[in-house]
Amino acid sequence: MKKILYSLLLMQSCHMIAQTQETVVTPNGKKVTFFPTTSPAWYVGGNTNGYIGSLGNIDDFDLSFITNNKVRMTLTKEGLLGINTTTPATALNIVNDNLGDNYDDISLVTYNGFGSTEAAPNLFLSRSLNVGGGGELWELAIGDLIGGVAFRGFNGSNFDKAYSGMRSYYTGPSRNDLRFYTSNKEAVRIADNGNVGIGSINPTAKLEVNNGSTAGAVKIVDGTQGLGKVLTSDANGLATWKDQAVTIIEGTRPSTSIDFSAGNTENAIGGSINLPVGNWLINIGLLVRAKIGESVKPNTCYTGRFTLSSSKTQNVQTGFSFVGSNLILQTASTGVKVPPNYPLFASGVIRVNVTSPVTLYIWNAASSHTVYGCGEIGSIGNNGENYIYATKTQ
Repeated sequence: MKKILYSLLLMQSCHMIAQTQETVVTPNGKKVTFFPTTSPAWYVGGNTNGYIGSLGNIDDFDLSFITNNKVRMTLTKEGLLGINTTTPATALNIVNDNLGDNYDDISLVTYNGFGSTEAAPNLFLSRSLNVGGGGELWELAIGDLIGGVAFRGFNGSNFDKAYSGMRSYYTGPSRNDLRFYTSNKEAVRIADNGNVGIGSINPTAKLEVNNGSTAGAVKIVDGTQGLGKVLTSDANGLATWKDQAVTIIEGTRPSTSIDFSAGNTENAIGGSINLPVGNWLINIGLLVRAKIGESVKPNTCYTGRFTLSSSKTQNVQTGFSFVGSNLILQTASTGVKVPPNYPLFASGVIRVNVTSPVTLYIWNAASSHTVYGCGEIGSIGNNGENYIYATKTQ
C-alpha cells in the first residue's frame, strides 16, 4: 500500500502527462483534444483524411496563432485576418512595425528554371457585380471602380487626408482607364485608348498637358535648352533643343548724313548691328544721295560699294569672317534727266560667320569715281528707306 501511495505522489510531483484516446493533459492541467468525434483524427504532423477537413474552433471567438510565445496572426470570428495585429480592420491587415524596408510586408517570388515559360508573380485586383446575390458574376456598370492601390500617411488625426495612389474604372466591355492621384486629387489619367492626360481627364492626344492658366506647362531640361530655342527632332524622332529656324535681329540704321570718302579711302557711314555667335545673313538697304550740300548733276553717275567692319575707326574683321561675297555694289547713271535728290538705292545680303559676340558697322568700301568712272561721290543720310537686319541660319 505504501508503494502505491508513493508512486502516486511521485507521478504528481513530476507532473507527468496523461493521455487518453481523445485528450492530452498538459503539466499545468490544460487539456488539448486531438481526436474529434469525427473520424479519422486530425494530426498535427499531417493527415490523410481523404476529404476536406477543418482546423479551428466552432465557438464565437477569434483564432490566434503563436510563435515564440507571442501572437503573430489572428483570424477574427468575422473572418478578418491580421498579421502582427490582433484587431484587423480589413480582410487582410498586415502591420510591419519598425522592421525596416528590408522586411517587405508582401513578397511574391517565383523560381523558374532556365528558359522556363512559366508565369511570373502577378497581383490581380478583380471585381464584378453580384446583383442577385446568388454568386453569379455580372458586368460592371460604366464608371464603376474596379480597384485601386492607396498610399496614406497619418496627418495627426487620420489617414484619409494624405491619400495618393491609383485607381482603375470600368469604361465599357474590355475597356478600363487608370487614374493616378496625389494629395487626394487626380493628377494623371491614362484613358482606355492609351492617351495620357496630365491635368486633363479627357486627353484627346497621346499626351495632353493642361496647366490651367499658368504658362509653361512643359519643361524639358537635357543640357541643350536655352533662351529662344525650339524643340526639334532628328530622323529617328529624338528631340533636342535647337536655335529657332528663323532668328531675326534688328540693327541701327544710319542716323546722320555722311559723305563717302574721296579717292580710294574707306570710312564708316553709320549704321550697326549686334550679333551673337552663329551664321548670319545680314540684309542691308541704303538710299544713296548726292554729296552733302550739293544736288544731283546731269550726265554723271554715283557708286555704292559697302562692307562690314568690327571697328568704327578701321576696316577690320575681328570675331567674324565673311562667307561668300562681302560686297554690295550698284551703280546708276543720271543721264540727261536728273532725279531731284536720290541717284540710287543699294541693297543686298552679306553672309558672315560670327565666332564671338560682335558689333558690326557699315562701311563705305572705296566708292570712288576714280575707280568706277563716275563723276560724283555720294552720301548716306538718316532716311526711312535705310535698314539693316540679320537672319540666323543653321
